[in-house]
Amino acid sequence: MDPVQIRFYTRRGCHLCKKALTVLQELQKEFKFRVRLVDIDGSPHLLGVYGQDVPVGEMEGREIFRHRVDKHAMREILRGRLRKGRPAQ
Repeated sequence: MDPVQIRFYTRRGCHLCKKALTVLQELQKEFKFRVRLVDIDGSPHLLGVYGQDVPVGEMEGREIFRHRVDKHAMREILRGRLRKGRPAQ
């Protein structure tokens, strides 16, 4: 089974992105999941979609956070993923 992947939309110089990524990295000590960084600066389309509205996290095509990651809420999202019988590995 494929591990859980969080698509993390970011851009250079984004201080909120750095903070959000730190929270995700802390949660990776508890849960096994991948973070796929997507730098929107490299895509005119993504720049048009997100602009300054980052970070944004998506899991399984669904937005799970925007601007900030609440560690407790994110922990519950990951636990919920485990309860569905699909291990976050």
